Formats: sequence, structure tokens, C-alpha cells
Amino acid sequence: MTKPVTLKELSQELGVSVATVSKALNHDPTIGHYTRERVLKLAQDRNYIPNENARNFQQQKSLTIGLLIPNVLDQFFVQAINGVDAVAVDTHYSLVVAQTRDDPNRAAAVLNMMLRDRVDGLIATITPNTTDLAPYQRLEAAGIPVVYMARSPNDPACHRVVCQNVQGATQATRFLLERGHRRLAHLKGPDAISASHQRQTGFANAIADWPERPRSVQVETVDLLAESVYKAMQRLMERPDYPTGILTFKTYITLDAIDFLRQHYPERLARIDFVGFGNLPLIRYLDPKPAASVEENAHLMGQETMRLLLRLMQNAETGVVTNPQHIEVPCKLIPHEPQS
Repeated sequence: MTKPVTLKELSQELGVSVATVSKALNHDPTIGHYTRERVLKLAQDRNYIPNENARNFQQQKSLTIGLLIPNVLDQFFVQAINGVDAVAVDTHYSLVVAQTRDDPNRAAAVLNMMLRDRVDGLIATITPNTTDLAPYQRLEAAGIPVVYMARSPNDPACHRVVCQNVQGATQATRFLLERGHRRLAHLKGPDAISASHQRQTGFANAIADWPERPRSVQVETVDLLAESVYKAMQRLMERPDYPTGILTFKTYITLDAIDFLRQHYPERLARIDFVGFGNLPLIRYLDPKPAASVEENAHLMGQETMRLLLRLMQNAETGVVTNPQHIEVPCKLIPHEPQS
């Protein structure tokens, strides 16, 4: 195998200093046109490959972005990663993707690794039971910007990119009311996640604005695990006024709720409509399907998150202090079955 040519070898062949070759390859304006063209032509002829690690070390950059998500099998986050990557690749950044499996201890360990390896920025999705933001704040204290995507803490000082949670939940609840449901329930997400409270607000707003008062309204908080969803559904189904229209925090909760009904209350499956956040590709294969889903635009969310992180990193380099940035990506209600 041919040994790669070095800067020193190029400089010796050209009869100039190593520093001159390096500056010419980096298009330094202090190097004259004739010299720069000589250097570039010889580098191309000799298949010179620059040592990016050395260059990045000198610039104190790793050109890597940490991306912390719950589960790489979650279709929402697959779409979001694609969005992040679409922007990152155009700016020559590589992604270091890690999953927390919704375990805060695992998240803390991964964050320590990313701090040690000195990623240039972090995109994070918190776990349902995150109560300690210290692992994230240590990265910020080290000068590494952090942007929360989709699931963010309740701290207003953090940078976040989310969907229009209140608007989406309002549309979804109104959709259930328009289908004639007057016994409603909301399977709310974990309290540590700001979107949980926003979606509950949208649920309540739609009910308050509806001219006819519903017969019953129930709210059950779940922790995103199937067992928690099953217990919440059991409590709801044991009520004499069990709900027939249910808004869920995310579509995977809808799937667990439908599975519970299939096992324990199959006769009620046709009577209960679900609407959840996340218009996942797998929905087309389901039977029964949710009545509708809220399209969160995961790909766009990923793009906007990466763009925000790039701005924060640029501002950090120039010493510009950035106020907390809160970006909301448009959402849209997608019906899956014709209204009766």
C-alpha cells in the first residue's frame, strides 16, 4: 500500500516551507496566486489527503455533533435524525448518535463521554423521568451548546425546538368532539417533559371552547412504558362512563392502548377513537388504525434543531450571548379514517 504523501514532502518537492504549503492548501490570502496554484496542482497529482484530525485539533474543533435520543427504533426519531443529518452533512459535521433507552443514568454516562470526547454541540431529548439537568449543564459550562429536540425540560432558559403542541392538541381534541365524542380522556405524557403540559393545555382549551359541555373528561399521566399505559387504560375502562375519544401524548402510547383493548375489551375497539402525536409510517399497516394523528414534521424539526445549534456554536465562537431560543415547528392533523 502506498504511503500517503505528507506536507513536508510536498514542501521539499516545491522548494517552499511547510507553512507555505499549509497556507496555500487552506486558501490563505497571504499566499500568491502562482504559488497557491503550484501547491494545489502538486497536491492533486500526488493524491495528498489532509489530516483533518490535526487541523481540527489546531482549531479546537472535533466537527462532531452529539445526538442523544431515546430509541433508534422509534420512527419519529429516525425521521428527526435524517433531518439533523441533512443539515449537518452540508456543513461538514458528523453525528455521534447515542440512545438513552429512557434511562437518566445511561443518559448521564453518554453525556460524560461526549464531554470527554469534546463534541462541538449537543442535540438532546430528555428521558421521561429526568429531574437533574446537571449532566447537560456541564456541557454548557464547558462551552458546548445544547439544544433540546421534541422533548425538552420545563426550564424556560433552555434552547428548544418542538412542534406546536398546544395547537396540535387543540385540533386533535376538536376533531374528537366533532366526531360526536362527549366522554373524553387524555393519556398525558410525563411531567418532566414540557410538551406534556402544553398538550394538556391544548386538550383543555378545545373542551373549554366547545359550546356543549362533555359528559366526562379524564386525564391519566403515563411514563411512556406499555405497563403504565395498560394500568391507565384499565382505570379508564373500569369507569361506567369510560371514554370513547382519547387523545394520547404520542402514537406509540396509542398502539399500547389499542393492544390493551384488544386483549381485555375487544368489544369496545370499534367504539373508541384515538388521536396521538406522531404520524408514523407504520400506521398504514395497522388494523384498527387510530382515527387520526398529529403530524409533528419530525424531519423539519431535525433540520431546524441543527440550524439552531449551528447558530449557537457560531455565536459562542464570537463571544455573542444568545438568549433562550424556543422554536415551534408547524403541525397538522391527519385523519386516517373517513368521519362517520
